[in-house]
Amino acid sequence: MPRKRKIILILVTLFLVITILRETGNLNLRLYNSNLTSSTTSHLSDYTGIAKVSKETLKVWPCITDKGLKGIPLLIYCLGYKYGEQGTEDCRPVAVFIDHIDHGPLWIPLYKSVRFNCIVPVVHALAAYRKDGDSIQLYSYKLSGIITLDGELTVTGICSRREAERLIADNVMTKVYNIMRARLDGMK
Repeated sequence: MPRKRKIILILVTLFLVITILRETGNLNLRLYNSNLTSSTTSHLSDYTGIAKVSKETLKVWPCITDKGLKGIPLLIYCLGYKYGEQGTEDCRPVAVFIDHIDHGPLWIPLYKSVRFNCIVPVVHALAAYRKDGDSIQLYSYKLSGIITLDGELTVTGICSRREAERLIADNVMTKVYNIMRARLDGMK
Protein backbone atom coordinates (compact mmCIF):
# COMPACT_ATOMS: atom_id res chain seq x y z
CA MET A 1 0.00 0.00 0.00
CA PRO A 2 1.48 3.38 -0.95
CA ARG A 3 2.51 5.76 1.83
CA LYS A 4 -0.04 8.43 0.83
CA ARG A 5 -2.92 5.97 1.00
CA LYS A 6 -1.81 4.78 4.47
CA ILE A 7 -1.77 8.36 5.79
CA ILE A 8 -5.25 9.05 4.40
CA LEU A 9 -6.56 5.78 5.87
CA ILE A 10 -5.06 6.62 9.29
CA LEU A 11 -6.54 10.14 9.22
CA VAL A 12 -10.01 8.90 8.22
CA THR A 13 -9.88 6.20 10.91
CA LEU A 14 -8.78 8.74 13.52
CA PHE A 15 -11.59 11.09 12.47
CA LEU A 16 -14.17 8.29 12.72
CA VAL A 17 -12.92 7.18 16.17
CA ILE A 18 -13.02 10.77 17.49
CA THR A 19 -16.49 11.30 16.01
CA ILE A 20 -17.84 8.10 17.57
CA LEU A 21 -16.30 8.90 20.99
CA ARG A 22 -17.65 12.46 20.86
CA GLU A 23 -21.17 11.39 19.87
CA THR A 24 -21.37 8.73 22.59
CA GLY A 25 -20.28 11.24 25.25
CA ASN A 26 -16.93 9.57 26.01
CA LEU A 27 -14.93 12.48 24.61
CA ASN A 28 -15.88 16.08 25.28
CA LEU A 29 -14.68 18.53 22.63
CA ARG A 30 -16.08 22.04 22.84
CA LEU A 31 -14.72 23.55 19.70
CA TYR A 32 -17.80 25.41 18.56
CA ASN A 33 -19.65 28.70 18.54
CA SER A 34 -23.34 28.69 19.29
CA ASN A 35 -26.16 31.17 19.02
CA LEU A 36 -29.47 30.38 20.70
CA THR A 37 -32.54 32.59 20.67
CA SER A 38 -35.91 31.76 22.13
CA SER A 39 -39.23 33.31 23.05
CA THR A 40 -41.75 32.24 25.65
CA THR A 41 -45.43 32.66 26.28
CA SER A 42 -47.19 31.55 29.42
CA HIS A 43 -50.84 31.15 30.22
CA LEU A 44 -51.00 30.41 33.92
CA SER A 45 -53.97 30.80 36.23
CA ASP A 46 -54.08 30.46 39.96
CA TYR A 47 -56.65 29.95 42.67
CA THR A 48 -56.25 30.74 46.35
CA GLY A 49 -58.32 29.18 49.13
CA ILE A 50 -58.15 30.19 52.81
CA ALA A 51 -58.72 28.05 55.92
CA LYS A 52 -57.97 28.54 59.62
CA VAL A 53 -55.75 25.87 61.20
CA SER A 54 -54.07 25.18 64.53
CA LYS A 55 -50.35 25.47 65.18
CA GLU A 56 -50.14 21.68 65.64
CA THR A 57 -51.51 21.09 62.13
CA LEU A 58 -49.02 23.60 60.75
CA LYS A 59 -46.05 21.69 62.22
CA VAL A 60 -46.79 18.84 59.81
CA TRP A 61 -45.68 21.10 56.92
CA PRO A 62 -42.29 22.61 57.88
CA CYS A 63 -41.80 24.10 54.41
CA ILE A 64 -44.83 26.36 54.71
CA THR A 65 -43.91 29.90 55.75
CA ASP A 66 -45.70 33.13 56.37
CA LYS A 67 -44.09 34.68 53.27
CA GLY A 68 -46.47 32.93 50.90
CA LEU A 69 -44.59 30.92 48.28
CA LYS A 70 -41.64 33.31 48.02
CA GLY A 71 -38.39 31.37 48.12
CA ILE A 72 -39.95 27.90 48.11
CA PRO A 73 -37.51 25.50 46.38
CA LEU A 74 -38.13 25.08 42.66
CA LEU A 75 -36.54 22.37 40.51
CA ILE A 76 -36.88 21.96 36.73
CA TYR A 77 -36.21 18.54 35.16
CA CYS A 78 -35.54 18.30 31.43
CA LEU A 79 -34.12 15.41 29.37
CA GLY A 80 -32.04 14.04 32.24
CA TYR A 81 -30.78 17.44 33.43
CA LYS A 82 -32.02 19.51 36.37
CA TYR A 83 -31.91 23.19 37.27
CA GLY A 84 -32.90 25.05 40.43
CA GLU A 85 -32.95 24.49 44.18
CA GLN A 86 -32.86 20.94 45.57
CA GLY A 87 -34.82 21.61 48.74
CA THR A 88 -34.50 19.40 51.82
CA GLU A 89 -36.19 16.29 53.10
CA ASP A 90 -38.58 18.48 55.11
CA CYS A 91 -39.12 20.97 52.32
CA ARG A 92 -39.38 19.28 48.96
CA PRO A 93 -39.11 21.46 45.85
CA VAL A 94 -41.90 22.32 43.46
CA ALA A 95 -40.95 20.14 40.50
CA VAL A 96 -41.65 20.89 36.86
CA PHE A 97 -41.01 18.08 34.38
CA ILE A 98 -40.22 18.71 30.72
CA ASP A 99 -40.46 15.38 28.96
CA HIS A 100 -39.88 16.35 25.37
CA ILE A 101 -38.51 19.15 23.22
CA ASP A 102 -39.36 19.04 19.52
CA HIS A 103 -36.34 20.00 17.42
CA GLY A 104 -34.80 19.41 14.03
CA PRO A 105 -31.82 17.15 13.25
CA LEU A 106 -28.84 17.61 15.57
CA TRP A 107 -26.60 14.91 14.09
CA ILE A 108 -25.26 17.07 11.24
CA PRO A 109 -21.48 17.57 11.76
CA LEU A 110 -19.79 20.99 11.84
CA TYR A 111 -22.96 23.07 11.29
CA LYS A 112 -26.33 22.71 12.98
CA SER A 113 -29.24 25.09 12.53
CA VAL A 114 -32.48 23.89 14.11
CA ARG A 115 -35.73 25.31 15.39
CA PHE A 116 -37.16 23.93 18.61
CA ASN A 117 -40.51 24.00 20.35
CA CYS A 118 -41.55 22.94 23.82
CA ILE A 119 -44.91 22.97 25.61
CA VAL A 120 -44.71 22.63 29.40
CA PRO A 121 -47.93 21.83 31.28
CA VAL A 122 -48.00 23.18 34.84
CA VAL A 123 -50.37 21.88 37.53
CA HIS A 124 -49.40 22.36 41.17
CA ALA A 125 -51.22 22.59 44.47
CA LEU A 126 -49.21 24.42 47.13
CA ALA A 127 -49.79 25.88 50.59
CA ALA A 128 -48.57 28.75 52.79
CA TYR A 129 -49.72 30.40 56.00
CA ARG A 130 -50.12 33.82 57.59
CA LYS A 131 -50.68 34.79 61.16
CA ASP A 132 -54.06 36.43 61.66
CA GLY A 133 -54.23 37.70 65.22
CA ASP A 134 -54.25 34.68 67.53
CA SER A 135 -55.07 32.22 64.75
CA ILE A 136 -53.31 31.07 61.61
CA GLN A 137 -54.75 31.19 58.11
CA LEU A 138 -53.68 28.44 55.73
CA TYR A 139 -53.66 29.50 52.09
CA SER A 140 -53.94 26.75 49.50
CA TYR A 141 -52.81 27.70 46.03
CA LYS A 142 -53.52 25.96 42.77
CA LEU A 143 -51.38 26.97 39.83
CA SER A 144 -52.21 25.60 36.40
CA GLY A 145 -51.59 26.41 32.76
CA ILE A 146 -48.97 26.00 30.05
CA ILE A 147 -45.65 27.58 29.15
CA THR A 148 -44.71 27.51 25.45
CA LEU A 149 -41.16 28.04 24.21
CA ASP A 150 -40.03 28.50 20.62
CA GLY A 151 -36.45 29.05 19.58
CA GLU A 152 -33.61 28.53 17.19
CA LEU A 153 -30.13 27.10 17.77
CA THR A 154 -27.20 27.58 15.40
CA VAL A 155 -23.92 25.80 16.12
CA THR A 156 -20.77 26.12 14.03
CA GLY A 157 -17.83 23.82 14.80
CA ILE A 158 -17.31 20.50 16.49
CA CYS A 159 -20.38 19.93 18.66
CA SER A 160 -22.00 16.57 19.33
CA ARG A 161 -25.72 15.93 19.11
CA ARG A 162 -25.72 15.37 22.87
CA GLU A 163 -24.05 18.74 23.53
CA ALA A 164 -26.44 20.57 21.18
CA GLU A 165 -29.40 18.95 22.97
CA ARG A 166 -27.90 20.08 26.31
CA LEU A 167 -27.66 23.67 25.03
CA ILE A 168 -31.37 23.60 24.14
CA ALA A 169 -32.33 21.95 27.45
CA ASP A 170 -30.33 24.54 29.46
CA ASN A 171 -32.12 27.38 27.70
CA VAL A 172 -35.55 25.81 28.18
CA MET A 173 -34.91 25.06 31.88
CA THR A 174 -33.67 28.59 32.57
CA LYS A 175 -36.69 30.19 30.87
CA VAL A 176 -39.22 27.92 32.63
CA TYR A 177 -37.45 28.45 35.97
CA ASN A 178 -37.58 32.25 35.62
CA ILE A 179 -41.29 32.21 34.73
CA MET A 180 -42.19 29.84 37.58
CA ARG A 181 -39.95 31.62 40.12
CA ALA A 182 -41.57 34.99 39.32
CA ARG A 183 -45.03 33.43 39.58
CA LEU A 184 -44.33 31.65 42.88
CA ASP A 185 -42.63 34.69 44.43
CA GLY A 186 -45.58 36.86 43.36
CA MET A 187 -48.27 34.67 44.96
CA LYS A 188 -49.15 36.08 48.37
